[in-house]
Amino acid sequence: MKILKELTPKNMQCIIGNCSAWFKTDRGTYLFIGKKIKNQKVMRGLKNRIGKDETTIEVPLSLLSNK
Repeated sequence: MKILKELTPKNMQCIIGNCSAWFKTDRGTYLFIGKKIKNQKVMRGLKNRIGKDETTIEVPLSLLSNK
């Protein structure tokens, strides 16, 4: 897998540190960097929707709303 392009809005890109980010890949997919969900009530509500090879992250709405 190769990252083709970063789609993170310029005003949300970090030079130093950890920030949410959005990337387009050569596989016709997107990669997201976000916060792990620690709220157990939310995770229990999603348990039947998350596959064994999947995870759930949270990203700010503003990461996607500019596209």
